[in-house]
Amino acid sequence: MDQKNTSAQSSVHQKEIRNSIFRLLKIRERSIKEITDKLKSKNYAPEEIADAVKYFKGIDLLNDERFTKQWIRWRLSKPYGFKRIAHELKQKGIDTETVLKEFHNIDDISKDEEKIVYNLVQQRLQRYKNMNMQKKLQRLYAYLSRRGFSAPVIYKVIYDLRGRLKMDTENP
Repeated sequence: MDQKNTSAQSSVHQKEIRNSIFRLLKIRERSIKEITDKLKSKNYAPEEIADAVKYFKGIDLLNDERFTKQWIRWRLSKPYGFKRIAHELKQKGIDTETVLKEFHNIDDISKDEEKIVYNLVQQRLQRYKNMNMQKKLQRLYAYLSRRGFSAPVIYKVIYDLRGRLKMDTENP
């Protein structure tokens, strides 16, 4: 009798777990670690979680490579830099090798960090028009760093624009 109750209870838990995963995946693609962490927070047994994850991987609803590709495209459209995106993916349990592979597979124009930084600088300059040059450059660098762009790219774009910025402030 105890085996029947345990088996029935396990079956109910599996249905609950699967429904929970379906709800999460209905919102957006998720990494395996995100799903596992969410189920752990609901106090499901590790074996039940592993079985459910295996099931969803088997029907290709959980796929870290596909998740990585979608995450990168979404975050590049914001736009965020590669460092920030890679950091976010690492927090979501994606290994560095997968992240690098997916970055190399992206063939969009948005892959050109310099162009993205240049466009962001152009937009930001409107906000900073009444500031002195030093403060403008500090704010631009801080803003772009927070968005995850690499220092060499930021310096190059700011340096290229610096001459133009000086001319703009001298000839209002």
